[in-house]
Amino acid sequence: MNNILIGLPTTGLNDYRFTLSLASLIIPENSTLMAIPRVMIDTARNMFCEKILSMPEKTHLLMIDDDMTFEPDMLLRMLNHDVDIIGALAFKRAGDFQPCVYQKKDDGNHYPILPQKFTEVDVVGTGAILIKREVIEGMKNPYFTTTYDDKGQHFSVDFNFCIAAKKTGFKIFVDPEIEAGHIGDGEVITKNTFLKYYNDNHKK
Repeated sequence: MNNILIGLPTTGLNDYRFTLSLASLIIPENSTLMAIPRVMIDTARNMFCEKILSMPEKTHLLMIDDDMTFEPDMLLRMLNHDVDIIGALAFKRAGDFQPCVYQKKDDGNHYPILPQKFTEVDVVGTGAILIKREVIEGMKNPYFTTTYDDKGQHFSVDFNFCIAAKKTGFKIFVDPEIEAGHIGDGEVITKNTFLKYYNDNHKK
């Protein structure tokens, strides 16, 4: 039986759209909600990982950032895939609104992709992500960190976690039918936002 620790890294000033999404989220019985306010995002994520290790009854860690929106059945649909790690399809909330989903190419770099079906990927954003406890048990603390490689390239906590998880042998997936909105300046960024921006800026 699935038993979920739901971790919420938060500024403490939650947008009403996030609050409504969280209030409607369908969760399995005995799930536990935990919020960590006003700390660095890598610190919060590592604290959630340590917490689930102290709770042997918990089967999964679901982390949701407080600038996301999502459907009530998001968690149930993630659980139905029964994979090591699965992220909701989300998009950057500024700039070119690219999907927060990446594949590593032959040149060694990671490039954003827009998956059309349930897909194994190399990196997924951690704004809404479900992780099996075995993944955390198989990795070392700090699970989430930010670093620079020998070329000076910066890797965010999302990238570092996913790269480390892949190296440890775990698989990461995205289901494009499980989409999370990213709350931007006045609007929620979705696939339609990205597609409109792309089409407007790539007209022949």
